[in-house]
Amino acid sequence: MKRREPKISPVLYEGTLKDMQDESRIDGIRFGSETAPYDLEQTEFYECVLEGVRFEGSLKGCLFADVILDHCDLSNIDMRNCVFRRVQLKNCRLTGTDMSVSSLQDVSFADCHAGYLNLNGSKLERVLFRNTRLDHAGLSMCEQKDLEISACLMNGAELIQTSLKGVDLSDSEINDLAVTPESLAGLTVNEEQAAAFAALFGLIVKR
Repeated sequence: MKRREPKISPVLYEGTLKDMQDESRIDGIRFGSETAPYDLEQTEFYECVLEGVRFEGSLKGCLFADVILDHCDLSNIDMRNCVFRRVQLKNCRLTGTDMSVSSLQDVSFADCHAGYLNLNGSKLERVLFRNTRLDHAGLSMCEQKDLEISACLMNGAELIQTSLKGVDLSDSEINDLAVTPESLAGLTVNEEQAAAFAALFGLIVKR
């Protein structure tokens, strides 16, 4: 099923997050380079573009609908229990970001640094990771539908009790991936990766 793109108005107002601290809902605003050291918990963002924003406060429980985050720094931010609908994250830093128990639908991560990203217990529907570092990321106990992972670095990532049916990891680097045997049904891998999985579960592959 085709992933839906954000619906952004061609005319957006320019604004700053500093002026929006007390707003529970933000519509149709473009935010430029700034640092946001304050908490914005449970804020709802609709049809917004955020470019070069560095977040330092909590974003727990926020809603992002029809939003683009470009070159934003969300490293080590609390984003638990967030809802993402038709969201693009491009060239963002998400190292150590906690997005656990969140809901992501029609979301793409492209060219992001997301080592140690925590998505454990999240619902992922039509989510794409492309050319993104996911080393030691947590994607365990997730519900996924139409998950795409393309050309990513996933060394040491954990996908325990997450079904990988329909996922193609053949062009990604997945050394030391932590998975449960039942997660592998329907997963596409290349020959070298298949041998590594066999060794992981104690099988001996003759060539």
